[in-house]
Amino acid sequence: MIALDALYARIMGVAKVMGGTASRVSVRLSLPSAMTATPQADDAPALVVEMQNNFRAEFAPSNALLIGNALTVRVVRTHEGLRKTDWQFNLAPDGWQRTQTPLSDDQIRECLTPDGPKPAFY
Repeated sequence: MIALDALYARIMGVAKVMGGTASRVSVRLSLPSAMTATPQADDAPALVVEMQNNFRAEFAPSNALLIGNALTVRVVRTHEGLRKTDWQFNLAPDGWQRTQTPLSDDQIRECLTPDGPKPAFY
């Protein structure tokens, strides 16, 4: 949980500098049916970020934290009610990553904008 709290704190700081607001919430995540005889769910910490121009990003673990597998946070991004490209952050031994490189504040800023990352030009 410490790593998840640290990620959310970084996101909250970036959102505040960008003029947004962030709220910690709790979400209910189901355990995979292959792991339990009866349906079960677990509460997990999540973060909702509201930005200007009706943009919203919801950060939550991809799976229930009771499973004990690698920690992944899925980011559901919406702009004016329309779903944008989802993002994913993975916890690696050396910290949070976006695409097999350490997660930067620039990447967090990109995540908190409707357009996301600028395309690479070759």
